[in-house]
Amino acid sequence: MHKLQRLFAEGSFASTYKFALLIALADLAVEHGADNNEDLLLTTRQIAMCFIRLYWQQVLPYDSGQNGTEAGVLWQNNGAQAIAVSAIANFRAQTQIPTFLAATAHPRFQPLLASVAAVVSAQPLKFMQNFGGFTDEFLYERLGSSNIKLKPGVAYCLRHFYPLVQQLARLHWIRHIPIGATGLFWAMRTL
Repeated sequence: MHKLQRLFAEGSFASTYKFALLIALADLAVEHGADNNEDLLLTTRQIAMCFIRLYWQQVLPYDSGQNGTEAGVLWQNNGAQAIAVSAIANFRAQTQIPTFLAATAHPRFQPLLASVAAVVSAQPLKFMQNFGGFTDEFLYERLGSSNIKLKPGVAYCLRHFYPLVQQLARLHWIRHIPIGATGLFWAMRTL
């Protein structure tokens, strides 16, 4: 837990991807891990599936209701909108599918999943464990571009401290999104 605290305190967060990655790793540890000290092999496609589920509600247009403003997707990045967020938003807009579960059965879902998996590999998986000016592979090691292995004991800790990890990641995610008071309610509701 000490290194997770350091990650939140000293890590660089240009987008919400690292928060989503931490939530995804915790979710996957609960779903696929065990209460032992063993490592856990995960694929970028499994992580991407969690990303799409996490951002599914986030990509719905938000309207503040203030005069002179128009609806738009909450910004998830410093600079241009995050690539995975744009891909998910485009998929939702083009297919008009209301639920994540229904989306997984659509023929265009597999290309979306592959696209988000590539972003996950190139972005948060590459930079998540960088903080304090160094890389500390305390959560996982990369096994090529498509797989990671959670270090021994990490899946157990993510399972054991799941509510705390989720709460911290979601709180920092909400703090990262540049929104007003009405938007804060929207972000809290969709996370």
